[in-house]
Amino acid sequence: MATSTGERAPPPSGSALRTARLLLRRFVAFGTLGLGRVYAAHFPWNPASGRVLAAAGLRPEGTLRGHYLKHGRRIDAVMFGILREEHVACGAPRQDGPGADGASGDRL
Repeated sequence: MATSTGERAPPPSGSALRTARLLLRRFVAFGTLGLGRVYAAHFPWNPASGRVLAAAGLRPEGTLRGHYLKHGRRIDAVMFGILREEHVACGAPRQDGPGADGASGDRL
């Protein structure tokens, strides 16, 4: 990533990244809750949030145009997500729990 001045932006390293990683790596989402998919969205004007989501292992999935309504204006949502299988494939130990069959598509 580059800033508007052409300098490289530092990688995400704050508390938001630690929280996102804990939710995935400590198996809250895929173990304890047994979810098959986790997704999150950020506003287009906040690319730092996208970098946090990507650093936590979520992949960009696209943009939901006009997804939110705020002050009478439609606002896009930039979507990121990760599947249970992708989480396990990146080295996380598999855990059994509710929804371990991957059928759940719940939002966290």
